[in-house]
Amino acid sequence: MDRLAPDGLSWVPSRRVFVRRVLLNGALTYLALVVVMSGFLYWMSLPTRWGFVGAAFITLGFFLEDMMRWRRTRDDLWQIHEGMLIHDSEEGRSQVPLSEIHSVTAQIGNRVSITLITGLKIPMRYLSYPKEIADQINRARRGPVGKRK
Repeated sequence: MDRLAPDGLSWVPSRRVFVRRVLLNGALTYLALVVVMSGFLYWMSLPTRWGFVGAAFITLGFFLEDMMRWRRTRDDLWQIHEGMLIHDSEEGRSQVPLSEIHSVTAQIGNRVSITLITGLKIPMRYLSYPKEIADQINRARRGPVGKRK
């Protein structure tokens, strides 16, 4: 869910994007594990039905890890204000001058990757419209466009 703040741009992670990511990753992980575990159990001459149970438990572990990551990022707030990119999270507030940003790119998986001049990469996760957000940050980096006569 993106929103426009009165004094600048701001973005928050989207629950819908997170749920879609978890369901897709969970299904693909489960299917891959079933194939591998069933093949291994068949090769060992053991009942292959245990492959389904084992794959379910391992997939559940990955699901719980994703839930913990969501709990840490769900209240994140990214905003641009007075020439700074500000990130508010449960760990506190961090600020980066827009002039210190080398590049901003939208990545697969509804992420935006911000690369600083120093080489440090900062991810913005679970965004509804990563391409548009990357474009907005890039426009803010370039500064306001002057009026043409």
